[in-house]
Amino acid sequence: MRRSLRTKILLLSLLPAAAMYLLVAVVAYFAAQSVAQGLVLDRDRELARLSAAEVSASLQEYPELLSGVARDLLVGGQTDADLARALADDAIRLTYFDGGVVLLDNLGRVIATLPEDPAIPGADWSSWPVFRQIIQNPNRPAFSNVEGEERTEALDDALSLAVAVPVLTARNELRGVLVGRFRIGPDVLNPFYGTLLRLRLESKGEAHIVDGAGRLLYASAGDAAGESFGDHPVAAVALSGTSGALRTPTADGDEVLASYSPIPGTDWSLVIEEEWAALMAPLRRYAAGLALLLSLGIILPAVVVAGGMQRVTRPINALVEATRQVARGAAVTVSAPTGDELETLAEQFNFMSAELRASYAQLEPVSYTHLTLPTSDLV
Repeated sequence: MRRSLRTKILLLSLLPAAAMYLLVAVVAYFAAQSVAQGLVLDRDRELARLSAAEVSASLQEYPELLSGVARDLLVGGQTDADLARALADDAIRLTYFDGGVVLLDNLGRVIATLPEDPAIPGADWSSWPVFRQIIQNPNRPAFSNVEGEERTEALDDALSLAVAVPVLTARNELRGVLVGRFRIGPDVLNPFYGTLLRLRLESKGEAHIVDGAGRLLYASAGDAAGESFGDHPVAAVALSGTSGALRTPTADGDEVLASYSPIPGTDWSLVIEEEWAALMAPLRRYAAGLALLLSLGIILPAVVVAGGMQRVTRPINALVEATRQVARGAAVTVSAPTGDELETLAEQFNFMSAELRASYAQLEPVSYTHLTLPTSDLV
């Protein structure tokens, strides 16, 4: 089937352009996707780091409270009895610690507890991890991992975490260790959880605070405190002491972006999860806009080219028709005021038509005379 000149020009001009538009759109989309993913990863990595620093700063009020009490303990004397009496006098200041308070001497023996328990003083708790941390580094407070089962003799067997500070003499010698404990669990509400709730970690995604042993201290969902975090895909990297972010599937088959960072001053880590689909929603809107621009980039040039081709093909069609009429002997002139080669072609056609008419006018019909010779002349 023969195609018109207009169709050929449209195909030849638009097909390469459409192919290039499509190629540019695909490359631009994947480039934007790669850049967006990199930016999101960097943003969430920084978000986890800043949030972890914010958690650390907010938790410092509890070591500061214990340090203030620890300084006051030595005012009335340095004997075990003096320290136990001073601790009882400061009980109101220590009500924040709903898991109780324990005062150890520099060898790890229990001097006194709040609430008081006559069965505990004198017990050797030198193996308590927070005590060992203070002995090794008395210049910084210690935060424990989740504990409870291993310290059933310590006030109660509820899951808890401990905050410890050194008790130093005027000569900066270690006299003992003061430890405050917070209960943890899905049904617990105490100042420790209140501090975390004030930080609104859940507004940044689903947040988890994991101790150094891989157990949850806090979960924004509110029902997993005390449980193991070891089965989570980012558990290994989250507990490595580094900051980062990675995409990981969930049990439901969806994808989340998990960012993680160590919490300064503790062995804990903060993990924040956000739905990947929600993070990529702006990119999908960009893809829809890109598809619209691509469609307009093809349709608008097609309309413009089609309109321009109409101006080109109309004089050509007129010339074709005029040629047919001239072939039939008609006197025809063509007007094509386009200001380009088509107008020149029309002028040349009109000149040729005029020359043909002039040639036809000069042609005269030839008369032939039939001569009959006499027969006598033939003898």
